[in-house]
Amino acid sequence: MPLKSRCFIGAAFASVILTIFIFFNLYLHEYYYIAVSAYMSVIIGFGIYCLIKFLLPHKMWWSIFSGIFLFFILMRGLEQYRAFQAEVQAEVQYEQKIVISLATKVARMTQENQYIIAFQSDWWPDFILYTHRKGLIISPREYGKYSCALINRYDYSTIVIVNSPLDTPDLLGIFNCFESVTKVGPQIYKVKP
Repeated sequence: MPLKSRCFIGAAFASVILTIFIFFNLYLHEYYYIAVSAYMSVIIGFGIYCLIKFLLPHKMWWSIFSGIFLFFILMRGLEQYRAFQAEVQAEVQYEQKIVISLATKVARMTQENQYIIAFQSDWWPDFILYTHRKGLIISPREYGKYSCALINRYDYSTIVIVNSPLDTPDLLGIFNCFESVTKVGPQIYKVKP
């Protein structure tokens, strides 16, 4: 093997190992491994190449076995791709039917210089981004962090319950922070500080 190839493989292997050890605390979720997946693929491919080239040269049974194994790997990959596509389509439909339509309604009834409070099941900025307004997202992790003094710092005019229980603002006492609260839709309230 030429020196350049050995250097590349050595550098790839060292970078995978060093990346994992240096950023060990980051690797809590599987998507962090994407950073080293290319080098892992190079190392695995090189290992398969060495196995075929040096250990099992000209063995017909190995070629047939490899072809069948590759076929099953590709079938599993196709199955995972279809499942992933279904999840993506479900998310796109949810965004279009619920989030974007609700954000469009709220944008029509909220002036550009006014703020929105959005109650959501998790902290996702998509609703606020689609309204093209400034806002505050309150998710279950932040329920205990807000007070009327904090909320009254800004000119909030609309409260929207995106995908939280409908009684969430009332249970948290957020309505008490405003002079008047008017329900204008099943999930939308207009408020005056």
